[in-house]
Amino acid sequence: MNGPVDRRRFLTVSAAVFAARPGSGAAGGRAREGGELPAAEGKGRPPGEALRRPLGRTGIEVFPVGLGGSPVPAEAVFRRALERGVNYVDTSPSYMNGNSERIIGRLIEGRREQVCITTKFHPARRGRKTRRQIAADLETGLKRLGTDYVDGFLLHGAVRADQLLDEEVLAAFEALKKAGRIRFCGASCHRDPAGVLLPAVRKGYLDVVTVAFSAYSAKGFDKDKVYKDLLRASGLDVLFAEARKRGVGVVAMKTMAGGARQDLSAFRGREVTPAQAKLRWVLSREGVSCAVTEMPTFEILEENLAAAERGPAPGEEEALDAYVRATSSRTCRFCGSCLPACPQGIPVPDLLRYLAYHDGSHGKKAAARAAYRAVPRERNAAACRECGRCEAACPFGVDTRSLLRRAAALLGRG
Repeated sequence: MNGPVDRRRFLTVSAAVFAARPGSGAAGGRAREGGELPAAEGKGRPPGEALRRPLGRTGIEVFPVGLGGSPVPAEAVFRRALERGVNYVDTSPSYMNGNSERIIGRLIEGRREQVCITTKFHPARRGRKTRRQIAADLETGLKRLGTDYVDGFLLHGAVRADQLLDEEVLAAFEALKKAGRIRFCGASCHRDPAGVLLPAVRKGYLDVVTVAFSAYSAKGFDKDKVYKDLLRASGLDVLFAEARKRGVGVVAMKTMAGGARQDLSAFRGREVTPAQAKLRWVLSREGVSCAVTEMPTFEILEENLAAAERGPAPGEEEALDAYVRATSSRTCRFCGSCLPACPQGIPVPDLLRYLAYHDGSHGKKAAARAAYRAVPRERNAAACRECGRCEAACPFGVDTRSLLRRAAALLGRG
């Protein structure tokens, strides 16, 4: 979905719901040319420690908004985020070909104790990784980061429950904790997080889970009706309840699903931007400790900080409901329900995630194309035969065939 349509629809909806209130516009001014922060910006603001939330049973408290490391923001933006209280930093060896870890390592030099750093390791493409291989992956990350420990170490992009029940993975986590190289362990999951993460959460193996979660994840539709807090379709209600019961921290990612990040200037004088509404909705869900977002500019940093400072305002959820309803058929929830239905074995949620990267994230068009082209041609969007079985299987009524055609056109060309 392109930006102008996204902005216009949300403005139409929110204008009908919100009454203008003095001083309630989106927080933060625009950065000057060259990325310099306006001199008056941020002065006298508290650093945000009072807003921090427990990260499950880890004993760590984190600011509600965390810094995503793909890409890493400019140094001035990164440092201002820390000054304002942001202390959760998420990275991975796959981000920017390892340069995300290197850059973050340089930026936190002399500030290591101010930040909670999470990095990851990838499961083996075939077979399984041994505990020594996992430990070696961590050592490589520590060298890049310039530190002798990380707070969190996650299995990156888990797609099957058995990956998190593997004895080698569990032994590696235990040994690395005992050696003081990591403080907590966990997993990130884009597709079907309830099915993938729940078994390991129930067995007490994970301390933190990073979950693809947005306003779209929890809203089911029967064409005309909007349901409040309907997590059942994705099973996230069960996962979140179990996480709370077991003291497992929940970090949300992909919170901007359903449209490109908006320019703050397009919403001057309005109550809220689409990005802020989505972020506030996620942060108001019980058990969510933090939402990792990309904040490449001062403007987006201020927008996200403002979203973290309070919950949804009266009427805001109604506006978001209407916005989600209007855009629901074009927003994949990455639940994986369509996968067994596709006779071609096309990884539909992954391809639509790459399309979302292309359409909605700063600086990710090239990365989105590269990820798409890594999928064998016989399984990418060009292989779709338009049978419609994926759409029939989708519990959210997503127009997957249209989105796959768009993915093929935008990501497969050139």
